[in-house]
Amino acid sequence: MEKLMVLKEVSGLKQNTVNGRDGQQQVIESFDVVLSDGIDTVMAETSKSVTVQFNNQAPAVDKVYGASVRLNVVEYEKDGKKGRFFKAVLLDCRLM
Repeated sequence: MEKLMVLKEVSGLKQNTVNGRDGQQQVIESFDVVLSDGIDTVMAETSKSVTVQFNNQAPAVDKVYGASVRLNVVEYEKDGKKGRFFKAVLLDCRLM
């Protein structure tokens, strides 16, 4: 999804340790962001490239950005119960 959206919130830098496909642990850094166009509001995690961008220059809250967001449905199973949730990733973010 690509839209012009206002950046409403940005979390502090998050670090998550995950197991890679090769079995090695790696640390993934990201920010949680909230974007809105007045109709749709999305909470997303930043991609690696947007995380680097935000680390290099802090994003401006309440400003309009051209945002490219990938929306996914993630299926999981925990304690014998299956479920689904939406996951949004901010792929690109350009100040307009």
